[in-house]
Amino acid sequence: MIVAQYIQYQRAAILIASLPISMASFSLAKQYNIGEAELATNVAVGTILMLPTVLCWNIVLDKLDLYPIAM
Repeated sequence: MIVAQYIQYQRAAILIASLPISMASFSLAKQYNIGEAELATNVAVGTILMLPTVLCWNIVLDKLDLYPIAM
């Protein structure tokens, strides 16, 4: 059973999980000269796909009536 008091945090956690990889991984790759090009591509593609992914997840959560947004 979902505790009503924490519903907004659970929805936020789901949406945060759908965000792209962080720039920290690219910074580490650059520092250690490992996989810089691949990570640069992953960060760019992840950033481009972020908006449609978050919008889709919001629609799915609303249609399934999971973790409703408090009004």
